[in-house]
Amino acid sequence: ERLNECFPNYGEQLYVIALMRIMYGKAFKRISINYEASYISNMFPNLSLSPSTITQLLKDVGRDRESIKKFMDSYTKEKDRFILFDGHRILSSSNNLDMAEVGYDSKSRYSPQVNLIYMFSLNDRGSYPEYYKQYLGSVPDVSAFQDIINETRIKEKDATIIADKGFGSIENYNLIE
Repeated sequence: ERLNECFPNYGEQLYVIALMRIMYGKAFKRISINYEASYISNMFPNLSLSPSTITQLLKDVGRDRESIKKFMDSYTKEKDRFILFDGHRILSSSNNLDMAEVGYDSKSRYSPQVNLIYMFSLNDRGSYPEYYKQYLGSVPDVSAFQDIINETRIKEKDATIIADKGFGSIENYNLIE
C-alpha cells in the first residue's frame, strides 16, 4: 500500500520485484521468468518485468527523490527511538556518474567517489532504514549532516542520535541540541 501511495506508477512492480528477489535470488534478468511461473502473476497480472523494463524503472525511481522521501518518511512516526547515522563512500571509475568527485575516504584514497549517507531507526520493535541520500564524493559527512537533519525533520526529544566522529562539529552539536 505504501509503495502504491508513494510510487503510483511503479508500486506493484517494485513490490513484485522485491518478492521475486527474496524468493528466487538477486538476478534481475530472471525476474520476468520467475514472475510468469509463480502464483504472484495471478495476484498482480500483466506486469512488465523484462530486464530492460526493470532497468528503466530503477532509473526512474532512483531519480524520484520526492517519492523516495515520502516512502521513507512514512516509517518515521515512531517516538523515543535511536537514530544511527552512517556515511559510506563508493569508489567509482565511471565517467558517466555525475555524483562521483574526488574526495577523501577513511583509507586515504583520493579517488572519484560518491558519498552515501544512511540513517537507521532502532526501537524496541526492531530496526529499519529511515533515510538515505547520496552526496558528491567531495562532500564530507560533517557537511551533509545539517541537510540530513533539516530534510528528515527529526523533532526535538524525538530521538537519540548516534553517529561516528565523522559527523561531529560544534555546528552539528548545536544543531542537535
